[in-house]
Amino acid sequence: MWTLRLVGLLYLASGAWCALNPLESAAFLGFSFSNLGVAEFFSVYGGLQLGIGMAMVLSSLSESYLPGGLFFSVVLSCGLLMFRIIGMLQFGSNDALFGMLILEASIAVALFAQLRRLKD
Repeated sequence: MWTLRLVGLLYLASGAWCALNPLESAAFLGFSFSNLGVAEFFSVYGGLQLGIGMAMVLSSLSESYLPGGLFFSVVLSCGLLMFRIIGMLQFGSNDALFGMLILEASIAVALFAQLRRLKD
């Protein structure tokens, strides 16, 4: 399933960037913090994204895992998109966050369309 695999690869790349270079990736999103904050960013943005990416890629390789993997990915993507919109409206935005909004909306739409095709 190419859609789920591609999104998983995007998460793997983003997670790797956050894990390997947390200060630069955090600054791109407008973050700055202490060493403890860097540790949290490393864990959540690096580790969580790597885990999500691995789950997506591995789910895309198995017919039996595909429906669950797609469903989980749609729910996750819609949740991220919803909170991105709320956060931008409530706290402001910049070009990087707007770019993330476009990417997250594209991912949510693509995954939802793939899930619908799978059910047909």
